[in-house]
Amino acid sequence: MKRFLKLFPLLALTLFMLVSCSDGGSSAGKDNDETEKPTEPMVLADIADISEYKIIRPDKCSDELRAAASDLKIRLEEITGAKIAIGTDFSGDGGKEILFGETKRAISKTAAENLKYYSSYIIKKSGDKIVICGGSDESTATAADFWLTNMVQGTHICIPKSEDGYSYDPNIIIEKLMIDGINISEYSIFCDEEELKDEAKALKQLLIDYSDIHPEITDNLYTTANQIRLSMSKDLTLSSFKLEDGHINIGYSYLNLSYGSEKLKEALDSADGKEFDMNSSINSSETLSCPYTKEELLKVLEKVYNSDGVIIGEQTPVALAGTVTHTINDFKNATGQDLALIGIDLRQANLYKIGEKGVNRVIADLMGFASRGGIITASAHFSNPHHGDPNVYDPRGYLGKDDVWAELVTKGTAINESFTQELSSIADLFEKLEEKGIPVIWRPLHETNGSWFWFCMVQKFEDGSFYKISEESFRNLWIYIYDYMTKERGLTNLIWAFSPNIGEEKESMVAPLYGYPGDEYVDIVGFDWYTDGDYNRINTTPTYNDLLSTGKILCITEFGPNSALKATGDQKQSDVFSCRDVIKYLEKMQDEGKKMAYMLAWAPPIHIAGLGYGDEFMNSAITLNLEEVNKIFEEVRSSK
Repeated sequence: MKRFLKLFPLLALTLFMLVSCSDGGSSAGKDNDETEKPTEPMVLADIADISEYKIIRPDKCSDELRAAASDLKIRLEEITGAKIAIGTDFSGDGGKEILFGETKRAISKTAAENLKYYSSYIIKKSGDKIVICGGSDESTATAADFWLTNMVQGTHICIPKSEDGYSYDPNIIIEKLMIDGINISEYSIFCDEEELKDEAKALKQLLIDYSDIHPEITDNLYTTANQIRLSMSKDLTLSSFKLEDGHINIGYSYLNLSYGSEKLKEALDSADGKEFDMNSSINSSETLSCPYTKEELLKVLEKVYNSDGVIIGEQTPVALAGTVTHTINDFKNATGQDLALIGIDLRQANLYKIGEKGVNRVIADLMGFASRGGIITASAHFSNPHHGDPNVYDPRGYLGKDDVWAELVTKGTAINESFTQELSSIADLFEKLEEKGIPVIWRPLHETNGSWFWFCMVQKFEDGSFYKISEESFRNLWIYIYDYMTKERGLTNLIWAFSPNIGEEKESMVAPLYGYPGDEYVDIVGFDWYTDGDYNRINTTPTYNDLLSTGKILCITEFGPNSALKATGDQKQSDVFSCRDVIKYLEKMQDEGKKMAYMLAWAPPIHIAGLGYGDEFMNSAITLNLEEVNKIFEEVRSSK
């Protein structure tokens, strides 16, 4: 007894601070800074008493409740040191019992019937019964955790003395939530796509927060008669929220994977009163389109070409899925400004590797970029057709002499079928962009005046010897690609760019305009330049002047430091070759009267974001960001 009396003041004080255990005490509607005061002494039972109690759960119950009952036994034993029996309500009334959940015992059933919500629970003692019951298995487990944490102190058990016990009710914003007259508690959330798993949880949490409704998340279309159904839209930029045939069908674009939860919250926030019946008036949809046309883009390129500015672009890394957004964000973080032009390599091996969902993600991201006024350019490191499988990435090696090049553009040959299969995958992507009115600067055969790709005009054979194919062979290949895209596939959104590598004629390289397809097959021209630090290469080679002679808009279609200027070991790239060096190149070109519409920096680690001093670079009067390019688009449109 002395031990009991010494412990009681300390225990009562502790419980006073930790939990509201008063006559009829309830936490419902209490603010965080409010504390309910106990009005009567607590009923305490020491270890000798609690060991006489047996945990009783329903004989027929869920696995979750069964596990929670076992956890209650283990934790209660750990806290008190007592051995606690456990059983089910299959057996008759056994005297002192801890009734866990809605058992067959009368006091337990009454307690359960009086619980209003899914998250409601009660903890009470009546006679020789301790009742721990929630409006759901989840809230019953929550009640047990609350009891063990706040009402069990060492070897003593605290139970509110009042018959009303301790109860909890959530703060309900909308007490009766319906969809076309059907209570939303009858709905489940259907989601069978990995990308939308987090969104399904977000929708469930909204229903919990507003109405304490806890729908099941399922991948079975027939779990309940009515469902909130989540799916990715076939239209890659379309997001939609529709009440149809008793279901809520939510379609998602990769551009907004939280569209459904945003719209549901808007609807719930619009509720006036404790009852809300959602109907088709809340239906909505959003989609994107390109704010400029192909013709407007060409005029913008021409306007910039004849100005003192240069549009700055970045190439995405080789792994495509998700890298469009990453490249845009990387540029913003490094420069503080928005990217105006993005480059992407569309080789079939990449498209195959990331699969249909990955390709759709790339397309959606490109559409999102274009919808903000961003410009897209694409190249392709085509796989060598001799593999017979364009899913194999290998742009190196050689194709062969002119007779083999003739086979490449002849329908029915093995290498033609392999090559055309790769063109088909790329055309599929271009078609999706064209559906949204998005033009693409397409340079299908880049750096072909060299000898390092199979599609180069100088073929380097295994014995180290070089063979220069005829100009006609190269033109035939270019025209084959052109006709396939424009005539066979009917694409009209492509701007064709001819882009040799910077250099001059020698054994391993032909002149920049060797094999030029002809003005009718080329819209703009450019050159790829991987510098060794010698700016004068632009003056000592005929590249710039030869391309200038075409009268076409001229660009730097790829730029970066070559291997000699890449950081190694402990070096910082910014100490070897940085954006400060790049801006000096652009300033010298401007001083010499050399014009260009855009410069595309190649992919990491030699992109603008990786070279260092990107903020200084983009603060130059020469370099143009997205906002500045959009202003030029506005000027072009207003001049019509």
